[in-house]
Amino acid sequence: MSSIFSISPQQHHPKLDDVNRGPPFLLRFAALFSFSFLLLLLLLLFNFVCPIVSFVFSQPSALFISKAALWFIL
Repeated sequence: MSSIFSISPQQHHPKLDDVNRGPPFLLRFAALFSFSFLLLLLLLLFNFVCPIVSFVFSQPSALFISKAALWFIL
């Protein structure tokens, strides 16, 4: 009866070892891919919106901001 409730400290849990190693490779790859995809969307937003803004308001600084954002991301 006492052996049912006793827990040995040397008990091995392989699932806990997997958790301690961090996320699996595919999850890390998916996170990196989604982050780079968001950066690409921001780059496209800057490249399409800033020239339109500079054309409408006749401010060439918006095009410079677009090129600076491109160099900063790359």
